[in-house]
Amino acid sequence: PVDRRHEIARLVEGLSSPRRNVNFAVLGHRRIGKTTILWKARQELIERGFNVAYLDLSVYKYSPVEFAQGVMSQITQNYTKGLRKIEKAQAILSSLLRTLSKLRKLKFTLEPSVDEKGEFSIAIRPELVETEDYSKVLALAFDYANEISKKSRNRIIIIIDEFPTLLEFRHYPKLTNILERFRSVVENRQNVCYVLSGSRVHFMKEVVGSGDSPLFGHFVVLEVTQLEEKDAVELYLKASNATDAEAKSAYSIVGGHPYYLIMLAENRRPNETVEQTYGRILTSPTGALYLYVNYILKEDLGSSTKETRLLKILRAIASGNSTVSTISAETGLKITSLPFYLRELENYDLVKRSNGKYHVTDRAVRDYLAIRL
Repeated sequence: PVDRRHEIARLVEGLSSPRRNVNFAVLGHRRIGKTTILWKARQELIERGFNVAYLDLSVYKYSPVEFAQGVMSQITQNYTKGLRKIEKAQAILSSLLRTLSKLRKLKFTLEPSVDEKGEFSIAIRPELVETEDYSKVLALAFDYANEISKKSRNRIIIIIDEFPTLLEFRHYPKLTNILERFRSVVENRQNVCYVLSGSRVHFMKEVVGSGDSPLFGHFVVLEVTQLEEKDAVELYLKASNATDAEAKSAYSIVGGHPYYLIMLAENRRPNETVEQTYGRILTSPTGALYLYVNYILKEDLGSSTKETRLLKILRAIASGNSTVSTISAETGLKITSLPFYLRELENYDLVKRSNGKYHVTDRAVRDYLAIRL
């Protein structure tokens, strides 16, 4: 990925260093390149021999049991991947099972197999016994990581993509204090490192960077931002048969957002300027950016009972009404009620406040709202 070598190297070197045992929080807005960075770092760490478990909560909405099962299954598969000779397999497996017998509420399925060369291997699949105590379920998964890291004498790295989704576990019995429980996991880890990732930048900064948060001080923050002009131009040129002038024009319109640059490059028609392409894919009901902006607004505001008022405030800010008083005048909402709604929009990363004025954070969202006033 263009201009992401620094972020990848920082993750890989930090997580693989024998002198450090550090956790990372990777922050960045949607489609900014976080998952690409995580996957590339994961690949390099695996190539260096580390045991890496990766769970993407944006793709699959795990229950606590499914999440714990996923952590343990990936760790086990990675640990036993290299077993071939039956003697070696039996020795390691018996030792592993003795270690795992310390852990409660686990049972194991052993799956022996023989490949086309006649080589023997065994896959261990840990399974959770049904329980209503979800706090113990999660604790078990992380204890399991500690035990395997000690037994294998190898660092285990657990990557949780879209970490804010995990916090929804607080709706389950005995998980209302999920952040405090996760802090205990981090504080009691062995040779295990955690990487948390999240697209809600404002929220993630509160979780790992606020002094009031249980996770404060436990994570090194790595924020993924937009590409610099040089790298943005390079990315645009890679995605299309374009001139430098066209690539620079694309950067002037959408900045260094990788997804927007690629959409501009892939959707540009012959004899169409970059500005015309941008307007078309942002306003046409089938346009790539039109669909994406509507997805953002629906995901962030669609579940809110205050959707109409929040959207009205967003439109006011996009049209240039940036102070509380001008927003109030534009929307007809009381000044006293606006701070509550504005904080909610900040939590969604849809607006930011600077020098007493509010701005729509995303260029495409801002332009879409301004065009549709």
